[in-house]
Amino acid sequence: MGNKNGKVLRNVLLPQILTKVDVIISLAKAKTHVIDAITGCVKNWVGILPQRLEFHQKQIYQVVAEFVYNFTPSLSVFHALVIGEGEGPNHVIPQKRGLIVAGDDPVATDVIMADLMGIDSDELLFPRAAWMQGTGNFLKERIEVKGENIESFRRRVFRANPLLYNRYPCNFAIGAICEGCLFWLLGALEGFTRLNLWADITAKGTPTIAVGYNAYDSYFNEHLHQGTYFIVGDCTIANWKHSGKVIKIPGCCPGEAIRSVILSEYEIN
Repeated sequence: MGNKNGKVLRNVLLPQILTKVDVIISLAKAKTHVIDAITGCVKNWVGILPQRLEFHQKQIYQVVAEFVYNFTPSLSVFHALVIGEGEGPNHVIPQKRGLIVAGDDPVATDVIMADLMGIDSDELLFPRAAWMQGTGNFLKERIEVKGENIESFRRRVFRANPLLYNRYPCNFAIGAICEGCLFWLLGALEGFTRLNLWADITAKGTPTIAVGYNAYDSYFNEHLHQGTYFIVGDCTIANWKHSGKVIKIPGCCPGEAIRSVILSEYEIN
């Protein structure tokens, strides 16, 4: 697809069927997310971009905004019978809500679903970017809501927590970390907690994880002797490119490799 007016998305590969259908429906599962307050009917389109990891994570909001502008769904639906709260999207806690929320505007539908989850629209990055690109209505006071009174259904959810220090039994050297590496790293570390794997990992010493552009470790030698030292992401590896004493996990972002490389190092299946 060509997008000559796009600021970021000039050409993009996409499923051919998108150019042939008369109606597009965006069906999202209501849940919290570490790189946006919720994952909704706008952010849903991240999954259809086959080369999304080619874009820097700071650009992904604009990439999705331009994509939604060109392929605006006719109907946007939230499956909120059971929503996910907490460490989304990989490790959410189910919460019964018994709701289906639908609208003809993906931006407005996201705003109302967020409101039902106790989240202010100012926190929504993907819907705001889509609105600024020219799609839908982001202003809650201008959104017409039909059906039940939403006030009676509003419940505040627990949010995803992006903190790393003092949360896991390992050392960190953190630079300017993008949302992609943060999302995949948190997913891996939280997964180790949920699966009770930290005891097996720390039995071989305290691991250190360096991540982010310009990450620097003042205690590098000390941490190196405490346990395995992992370097996550291409921009981080640039600072340790001459060191043969670390395990490098390349990629921008490395994605699932973060989890698999760490588990492989500790021979955990």
